Amino acid sequence: MTNGRYVRKLKDLKGPAKKIAEDNMFKHNPPFLQAQINYTVREEERLKHSPFVEGDRVQVVSGKERGKVGTVHSVYKDGNCCFVEGLGGTTKMVLPRTMWLEGQSKPVTNVPNPIPYDNLRLVSTIKKEDGSTEDVAVHSIMFKGKYYDPDRNEKLPIRRARHNPSMIIPYPVPPTPLKESNPEMATLASTVEERTFFPTSLHDMPIKIGALDQIRNPHSKWRKHKESRKITAKEADYYSPPKMPANPSTKKLLQELEKVPKPQRPEFNKEIEDFISQEIEKGLQKRATQETEALDKYK
Repeated sequence: MTNGRYVRKLKDLKGPAKKIAEDNMFKHNPPFLQAQINYTVREEERLKHSPFVEGDRVQVVSGKERGKVGTVHSVYKDGNCCFVEGLGGTTKMVLPRTMWLEGQSKPVTNVPNPIPYDNLRLVSTIKKEDGSTEDVAVHSIMFKGKYYDPDRNEKLPIRRARHNPSMIIPYPVPPTPLKESNPEMATLASTVEERTFFPTSLHDMPIKIGALDQIRNPHSKWRKHKESRKITAKEADYYSPPKMPANPSTKKLLQELEKVPKPQRPEFNKEIEDFISQEIEKGLQKRATQETEALDKYK
């Protein structure tokens, strides 16, 4: 087995060395993989959210098929491109048997070519003021906000027209609907919504403090909050700095400081209690007198 330290990584190469390595890798790949490498972009150039999804209608911006409208068959996010039904042309190549499509009987087949995002515009249907509908090609779109799509069972970014952010472009219904969950394995909604825990106190925790360490290993290095992780006595000794020996003058000073009598806190006795009671009584009498005088003024 080759040691990982001596394996050359493509991402660590720069300049001509990286170009030579990429060319060598390209030459040693079969033709059907070379075609995929040609339209794959670098990772930093890939878009986080694809502007098109399967089932979208798109219009070709330039080229021989300019102005034609087709439906997106699939999206290749690693290449910032998508395959459109009936558009983009095809390339004849040899595919291994493991990559044959359903109904394919020969290794030679026509593989569709992808179309980059930049050469496509999203076609959407809008309503006019008179109530009629019209298909328009949106020049560019933007993402702002998210919403839950029940057809895909996931949160999707909201697509908006860049020239008019209030214009929301809906996603098409996916061609393959979600499979319903097995009712025998699923949990009923009524069972999930049934409340089974009622707190008895805002002060006491619902879980005993002694049981917290039994839920998860307190010494686990995979804890997200490192400050809450407990360390062993061996780790504490390892991470503690060594105690430097004190010089004779410092030792003598510390011994003298220990001999100095420390101020003692006076004990709470009966005299202090009587004095506090008298002061409180004086304050209450003064306040009562002031309130009585104030009421007499307004009578």
